[in-house]
Amino acid sequence: MGIKHAKVISIADGPDTTKARPGDWNANHVIEAGTIVNADVSASAAIAKTKLAALSIGNDDVYAAAAIVESKLLFNTTSGHRHDGVSSRPAKHLQESSGPTTLEVGAVSDGDHLIRSGSTLIGSKQRNITSPSSDHSAVGDVDTITAGENLVAGSLLYQKPSDGKYYKSNSGALATMPASRMALATISADASGLALIRGKFRDDSYSWTINSLLYASGTSGQLTSTIPSASGSQVQIIARAVSATIIDFNPCLVLVEVA
Repeated sequence: MGIKHAKVISIADGPDTTKARPGDWNANHVIEAGTIVNADVSASAAIAKTKLAALSIGNDDVYAAAAIVESKLLFNTTSGHRHDGVSSRPAKHLQESSGPTTLEVGAVSDGDHLIRSGSTLIGSKQRNITSPSSDHSAVGDVDTITAGENLVAGSLLYQKPSDGKYYKSNSGALATMPASRMALATISADASGLALIRGKFRDDSYSWTINSLLYASGTSGQLTSTIPSASGSQVQIIARAVSATIIDFNPCLVLVEVA
């Protein structure tokens, strides 16, 4: 790769070849091999900051530059984000403290799991999801929702397309299905509150048979261990009973209509 002056001299060369002529100024300059010292490095750094016009870059130069950029800029270990726009920060699972309204904020580190509740990241340093320790408590992934009607902890919910709010589900009609959330506390109509996306929920009034599948009920907002059988009913598996009072909430969004 040659180096030329940015400006050229248009005066014709004279006959004396022993002296520098305009053509010499305009021609490519010769770069001689030599030992690079600190002064040369500093000078090179200063030169690198100047604008070089009309450089001819070959494929090898492009590949080498790309390799350097990828190795140095692709991943930022401080922010945890890739420069290609893909976040490498993993999700973080929620760790229940004394109930869904007293969840503690945990430090975020590589390997942890994040949960977003509105604009708040909540969770703990543990990856394992333990069992809820008290009535109406939960561990798992949560979401902040807006209620379309008055809800209580444990209400099974569907989202109404017309307003985006959450209402009690009912398997008796397609319009009130599928269920996708479970309220974690009492939420008044038009108010915001936490709802379970997936995870474990405890309700001491439950009396399930361990390992039984639970379905959306024809009673609004309720679960049932009996498969709906009335014509037109929507069959949706919502959870599995892991104990008499604790369910593993993981709703399947596939609906089967009873003929």
